[in-house]
Amino acid sequence: LGNNSGAGCAREGVASQLGNNSGAGCAPSDGDPVAPLQFQIVEIADGGDGSLEVLKNRIPGAKTTDVTVHDPLGREVVSQILLYSLPGAEKDTFLGAEKKNVAACAGNGAETRSGSSELCAFIEMAKVSGLEMLAKGERNPLFTSTYGMGEAIKAAVANGATQVTLSIGGSATNDGGAGMLQALGYRFLDAQGGEIAVPICGGDLQRVAKIVAPCTD
Repeated sequence: LGNNSGAGCAREGVASQLGNNSGAGCAPSDGDPVAPLQFQIVEIADGGDGSLEVLKNRIPGAKTTDVTVHDPLGREVVSQILLYSLPGAEKDTFLGAEKKNVAACAGNGAETRSGSSELCAFIEMAKVSGLEMLAKGERNPLFTSTYGMGEAIKAAVANGATQVTLSIGGSATNDGGAGMLQALGYRFLDAQGGEIAVPICGGDLQRVAKIVAPCTD
């Protein structure tokens, strides 16, 4: 913490000196020199607002695509998702070998031939089910839904994405992802067998008695 030099130390279990901005390392208590701890500071948002814009600037060839979704209160809005292609050799990383320490693109176990590419999507929850999409008086998690998140996933797949990364910070919801699943075809039934209306919200979870998976992929 506070070490901006690229060098660190190891003394009595401490990984780095607080406030060390000098560029010099340090020695353990026995006086023997230690190799400096090398690290890299990478610009990345916290998973909430701004993640999409940060990654758009870091992923070569990435582009944003407009998608129509419903906000946490069920109002239709136009949002954005990020689409990018990964060559086969870079499939196991989010940004390729050069910046592989930033984030990982979830693999699906399928083999990719050399020279081919795979389309991936990045969805920022703050842009489809986010707190900043609502006025302060509207921010009640009993009445908000992640339905728009599911719609964004469907849009990503419709655009050809085979891998989707979700950034779930900045949410205005607390429905456990039920709304997202509802948008993807899952049905939520109450104790009487009645279907809970779209969009399911945080306050509806206590009514859920059964979840029915969609019949198709």
